[in-house]
Amino acid sequence: MLERVEMVIAEQRESFAAIHSRLATTRASSQRQRLTRYLAAAEGVTGKPLRLSIVGELNAGKTGLANLILGVQLLPTSVINNTLCPTLIRYGEAQAVRHWRDETRVEETDASELHRLVQRQGHLVECALPLPLLRSIEIADLPPFETGLLAASRLSPLIRRSDMLIWCSRATKAWTASERAIWMQLPRRLRTNCLFVLTHADKLRPDSLKAVAERVSSEIPSTAGSEPVVLATPLAIEARSPRGQIMNPKLWTTSGGESFFRKLSDLLQTALGHRQSRIEKSTNRILSSVLKDPASVDGGAVVREWMALERYFNPGAGETATPEQTASAAIDAVTRFKRDIFAPWLRLHNCSEDEIQALMRLLPESPGELGVGSRRRLAERLPLIFQQLKAEIEECRARAA
Repeated sequence: MLERVEMVIAEQRESFAAIHSRLATTRASSQRQRLTRYLAAAEGVTGKPLRLSIVGELNAGKTGLANLILGVQLLPTSVINNTLCPTLIRYGEAQAVRHWRDETRVEETDASELHRLVQRQGHLVECALPLPLLRSIEIADLPPFETGLLAASRLSPLIRRSDMLIWCSRATKAWTASERAIWMQLPRRLRTNCLFVLTHADKLRPDSLKAVAERVSSEIPSTAGSEPVVLATPLAIEARSPRGQIMNPKLWTTSGGESFFRKLSDLLQTALGHRQSRIEKSTNRILSSVLKDPASVDGGAVVREWMALERYFNPGAGETATPEQTASAAIDAVTRFKRDIFAPWLRLHNCSEDEIQALMRLLPESPGELGVGSRRRLAERLPLIFQQLKAEIEECRARAA
């Protein structure tokens, strides 16, 4: 599981290195600065561990499951509600605990205080552990769901920052109406990157447990990532040593531990793939607009690029003045065209700076130039500019030929 994460991150960093190399060849410093800032942010996301949030209702076995994943009995578990404060477990060179009183106030505290802090209402408890697993994922053990709208809940920001979820539901009281109500409020990407776990499986007879699993499987919406895993967490913990070695293979299998970790590995790879895809799409989109090679763009392509902007200036029949925000969007689009496509292409075709500036002045540079204040249609202001610009581009292309 960890090897796959490290391999994907290495591939992404090689991709960023190639982009930086290409970026160094572009001439426009504004382009370099803009893309460099984005790449720095994207690389920061690439190197961050995936966040796995464990969610569920009261006494659903969330904390016991977190301990099972970690391989250590770190967090307190009992029949009462122990986790009242969200707890984030992440990698650190040495064990440490930080208590966030709110979003800005934080205090370092002794590791022995962890049990007490998680059982008190608070903003967040952050625990650092020197476990290799936590280099790839960080685990958020969240308090029980609150009634009402998820968006208004204090848990909403933590859940939405997650890359994937483990949804714990008690086998003895599985998939309740309140669970379904919360589920429908989750972002779609999390409903897809979610592993259902029926906990407390050791509390039911095998035939009853099978019936519950079949019912839940049939009722879980199709957007869920996989069918539920049946898990007896205490037995799975008993079957494995603190170092992660399986001491009792038969108990490990019958407890559901083997199936759980196999599906957890699949979930991790899926979430990692989704993150990689989002980064690649964003990077490619910026590369195509910011680093477009003018040598690969012929005059006809430049014409098509410019004419595509006409949608900003030519409202449909019967429409009145374009709102200010549309005018601003039009100016932004024209500015990008001038800076990233048109001016580089003209320079490539040996136009003088005076000629380039004369053509640039044909294009509007502010919303005020579009006549918005006079409440007239923008299409009445610009048709001659479109035609003149097209003619100039064609003439430039003919000279280059």
